[in-house]
Amino acid sequence: LTCGDNEGAETCLKNAPPIGLHQKEADEYLEEVALIEQQKNSNGHKNNKTQKNQKGGEMKTSKNKEQNNIWKKNKFLVRELWCELAMECIHPRFLLPRCALEYLHHASRHNLAFTDHVNAAKCELVSAEIQSRKGLKKDAIQSVLRAQKIWMVSPNIEKGRGATASDWSTSSVFLANLLISTGEETEAEHVLIEISKLLRSRYLQHCSGDIGDSEISGESKLTIISALSKVLLRLASLYVEHAVHILSTANTCSGGARNDALKKFGERCYYADQCYYEANDILASCGNGSLELILAIAAKAEGHQRLLLAEAVDKGTCRC
Repeated sequence: LTCGDNEGAETCLKNAPPIGLHQKEADEYLEEVALIEQQKNSNGHKNNKTQKNQKGGEMKTSKNKEQNNIWKKNKFLVRELWCELAMECIHPRFLLPRCALEYLHHASRHNLAFTDHVNAAKCELVSAEIQSRKGLKKDAIQSVLRAQKIWMVSPNIEKGRGATASDWSTSSVFLANLLISTGEETEAEHVLIEISKLLRSRYLQHCSGDIGDSEISGESKLTIISALSKVLLRLASLYVEHAVHILSTANTCSGGARNDALKKFGERCYYADQCYYEANDILASCGNGSLELILAIAAKAEGHQRLLLAEAVDKGTCRC
């Protein structure tokens, strides 16, 4: 299409296989899953560890496996591919939620059968995306929280090892956006502050070189910096939004109420600046300028412009 070959594009689309996971294709992997489900039901839903190393299940691992190989993989399992395909189906360029749900349904069955907590968390995040697009914001919030809870408390995922810094930052920013859409700005701010503390501690620990057998031993410093800057920039933009809102309502106040509003406005501006500066500093510490640093500088400039415009409107000097 981009080359102007409409006929060729139409031919490709006609010859393309249907998108989605039909029962006939899923049945190829269903026999073992059904057997495990039956055994679990007969055992009172107890974990059946003897099934983990069968075809399609968990990979065998050595007890002395190197800790820095936490996120390295030797092969992909079909349930992981289904989860990735579900994520692709809900991408804006496709918007195929029905197909995504087909993949998720069968991936979830496999996750339960093989006790795959890592992939279960990923599926929860995909489900949250689908619910968000359907307008079910509160359901989406619960899905994100379930994914993060899996990372934190699952017996197979020690201290968040099933999730990288990028996973935590992406899911937390998504969660904050969902909370804001439901009117929970204060809770969204709390989420971003707490996750920034977690990622900042990872960053400082990595800088000190004392990572040892910690949960960050499989991450690069650059990955943590990118994740932390993403959270800081979103937190800064939230502070800016709060500051602009406070100043817009200050026009209706007078005396002590207006002074209090202006004080809150100043505090929000200060917090936003702190986040912008920290994000820019850690990105600049990587050395050569990167696209992320350029975008962070642009975000800072846009935030300052919004604050200056709000002040101009408040003072009546805006000529927009």
